[in-house]
Amino acid sequence: MSEANPSQVVAVIDIGSSAVRMSVAEIDLQGSVRVLEQLEQPLELGRDVFRRGQVRRKTLARLLAVLSDFQRVLAAYSVQRVRAVGTSALREAANREVVLDQLHLRHGLDVEIIGPAFEKQLLFLAVRDELSDAYDLSTGSCLIVEVGGGSTEITLLQQGEISATHTLPMGSVRLQEIVPAESGSPSDVLRLRRRHVRQAVARVADGMDLADVDLFVAVGGEVRFVAHQAQPDRPEGLSVMSAGDFATFVREVRSGSPDRIASKLGMPWPKAEAFVPALLVYHYLLKQTRAERVVIPTASVRTGILKELAAEVSGLGTGALHSLVRTSAVHLGRRFHFDEQHALQVAKLSLSLFDQLEAMHGLGPRERLLLECAAILHDIGTFIHHKDHDRHGEYLLQASEVFGLGRREHNVVSTVVRHHRAGAPSGDDPGFATLSREERLLVLRLVGLLRLGDVLDRTGQAVVDEVIVEREGKRLRLRIRPAVDLYYERAAFSEKAMLFEDIFGAPVELA
Repeated sequence: MSEANPSQVVAVIDIGSSAVRMSVAEIDLQGSVRVLEQLEQPLELGRDVFRRGQVRRKTLARLLAVLSDFQRVLAAYSVQRVRAVGTSALREAANREVVLDQLHLRHGLDVEIIGPAFEKQLLFLAVRDELSDAYDLSTGSCLIVEVGGGSTEITLLQQGEISATHTLPMGSVRLQEIVPAESGSPSDVLRLRRRHVRQAVARVADGMDLADVDLFVAVGGEVRFVAHQAQPDRPEGLSVMSAGDFATFVREVRSGSPDRIASKLGMPWPKAEAFVPALLVYHYLLKQTRAERVVIPTASVRTGILKELAAEVSGLGTGALHSLVRTSAVHLGRRFHFDEQHALQVAKLSLSLFDQLEAMHGLGPRERLLLECAAILHDIGTFIHHKDHDRHGEYLLQASEVFGLGRREHNVVSTVVRHHRAGAPSGDDPGFATLSREERLLVLRLVGLLRLGDVLDRTGQAVVDEVIVEREGKRLRLRIRPAVDLYYERAAFSEKAMLFEDIFGAPVELA
């Protein structure tokens, strides 16, 4: 972007479970975002997928028509860049590829299907920025909740650090499919839905320390509507309700039918149908905390994507994401009582090797982050048993989340952990076999580096402050500082270095 064109007009399209939404914004050289237009059209995408497993032709036709309307708005604003994403409904649709092909053929849209981890990442960054002036997130415990149509994204912060995340496979549309309105009388339907929500929230509470949460952040259109009802004259922006007022509002509307809610509150019927199911999830999660107020920001996944685009347009990336991912990995390790000193030392040495051998492996910052996560978590399997702890570690990782890692990246990390000890990964290993060829090659390179970092701290005493790579032709020599006796490390070094030598074609020795 040149000085003659100091700003760029962009758009974000979010194809969700209950609606298609678009934000048009202008981004300047400083990375400031000015929203020009916000559009929303209801769409029964989630109802199709959660009930039938795929998107109906009728719904696809409606989606294409909505996007045709959006295209006219894009042209009117001379939008220079469009980013389109799909969430839980499109993720789960059996005919997803057909839908994506039609969106590309008819409108030239390459829709990115984003996973729950990326959703939480985008949402957290947007919420953090919006709350930064009003709340100090570096103290206390904060729960961020977004109830979507198909799922609920939950992020727990403790002293400003992400300590746990969870995706609850229950949203406002999916709950209607789990307990349809035809299941009985309105009171019976409400009772059954409340029971399902209560049971689901109880499972979340078992894995998260919610009792100490003193700040409850609720994200989504339904809670913004509640805030507007409570304070109709309040200007657009961050809203706050007492927990008691929020609970009272939920109790007053939860027994109402969609027709009654639509009439009483003046909202479209599709929104009224999803209104109470969404509020039930927020309400039961709020009850697990000691928060005395509900903070309701305007942030959304689209806001998070706009911030990403702003960083790209301005060239002013914050680097905050890598720190958040690393912190999440450390918290996951603590959850399984890992040897933190050893884990962080192995990560330090592995990353030093990564940096010094960049010309040899050709990997970038994102792959460096995956190596760091794998190094931090390589021994968490000892929580189950030291024997076969590599296998146990893979299992624990597959059952957990690391904030900011997509599913494919998560699989790469867990596969590296699985193979950090000995032998070479093969197609007989289920985790390795599911990866693409490119991902397999990445795993092999990361495992080779991790094994060297691991063997240099074999005693777990962190006696090596620095490792220096010296080259003699094709041969590599690792010199360590301070020059301490590495008896145990030397005894295992040749075996640990074999995979590195096979992958990189360079013999390596410990000086």
